[in-house]
Amino acid sequence: SYHAVVFFNYDFAVRTHAVRLAEPWLDESRSLFDLVVRLSDDPDAKVRLQVALSLGQSQNPAALTALAQLAVRSGGEPWMDDAILSSVGTTSDQLLAILLAQADALGQAQRLLAPLASMAGARHDDQQIGRVLATIAGATGAGAAAVQAVCMEGLSEGLQRGKARVLSSA
Repeated sequence: SYHAVVFFNYDFAVRTHAVRLAEPWLDESRSLFDLVVRLSDDPDAKVRLQVALSLGQSQNPAALTALAQLAVRSGGEPWMDDAILSSVGTTSDQLLAILLAQADALGQAQRLLAPLASMAGARHDDQQIGRVLATIAGATGAGAAAVQAVCMEGLSEGLQRGKARVLSSA
């Protein structure tokens, strides 16, 4: 729309602030959510960083897809990995699954595999750990063994955090 085109012509600081202001309405307005996601391709790294942080405020499953795309394209930028990890909180297993589904084109996102698995392990949630193990086991492609090893190391590290307890999930 015309308003979106005009918006993209503003200074990076205005775009960054607009993304931050949009956070409370990301789940209420699909057009606003889509506009924020479009800014994940912004030419300015600061705007992309704010998009990664702000997407964590949304419950929309498409936010994880957008975070995965940011991880692949911009994961090597300063603070981007931390922004993405802070935005997944309880859904690190889901982002890990999205990334492993495109294992042959991970790009910069390769660096997030161990931390995502570690976050899932640290939660000590039986179902989430089961999903992570199933995702890791299903990894395919030329580098599947290496990816599986990295993910298992991350999961093991996460499981060692906090109070140890017996897993009861089948």
